[in-house]
Amino acid sequence: MARWRPDPSSPNEASAVQEALHIVKIWSAPEDADGSAVRQFYASQVQYYGRLVPIDQVMHAKLAFAARWPVRRYTVRPQLLSVHYPTPTERGVNGVLDWYAANNVTGASFRGAAQFVYGFSTGMISYESGHVLSRQ
Repeated sequence: MARWRPDPSSPNEASAVQEALHIVKIWSAPEDADGSAVRQFYASQVQYYGRLVPIDQVMHAKLAFAARWPVRRYTVRPQLLSVHYPTPTERGVNGVLDWYAANNVTGASFRGAAQFVYGFSTGMISYESGHVLSRQ
């Protein structure tokens, strides 16, 4: 599997990075209460944090998280993005983002950093994974 830093002059790499940044931006937006803006990026089956599940299960998990943490802010660290191509028809974007999540009703909030991985096949997310690197 080839892995390298994104080359902004390469249309494929720039496109992969832009897709990932756009998804992170939409997931941060409070306007997508029903998840429809995020859902459009996912395949009908997704390898989601180690399990192959239908899109409805992915969205259930995402919407439950959004209900618990309605205030979410994610900032991708561009210098830590990488693009890889496991097969000629697949591409992945790995990165690190800083995150903030809060619930104004309960007063709870957290911040930290996390690694994320999006895998794209036929233009749709077919793989998503990641893990928390730090939390405060």
